[in-house]
Amino acid sequence: MALSPYTQATGDLTVWNELSGEACDYCASARGIVEDLVARGERGEGGEIIVTDTQVSDHRANEYAVLLRLTQAPARTVDSAGTVVEDFPDTIDVSADMLVVWAGGEWRIESVVVDVHGRD
Repeated sequence: MALSPYTQATGDLTVWNELSGEACDYCASARGIVEDLVARGERGEGGEIIVTDTQVSDHRANEYAVLLRLTQAPARTVDSAGTVVEDFPDTIDVSADMLVVWAGGEWRIESVVVDVHGRD
């Protein structure tokens, strides 16, 4: 989750792709957002993510259910000249339910369900 601001700021999806499981729709959607930003010559600024709570439980062998609670700082999207094209001025609280798998000596994110608190 903390990689999101980095990927949107740099367009670098290397680590994101290494962690993303093939069936993770959230991972694919976030990748698509970054690819669209890059294609338009835009980038994200801000949006730092601070994890405020983590709960982990065994799901099955080598699979773990992870509940993250986090806070995301305000962010914006800017074009190549630095002009703001989209603004996200609010700090938001988020919960992320994740399924994380340890396989082949690597961690993989198999699914993520995000709930933004305080929004309809």
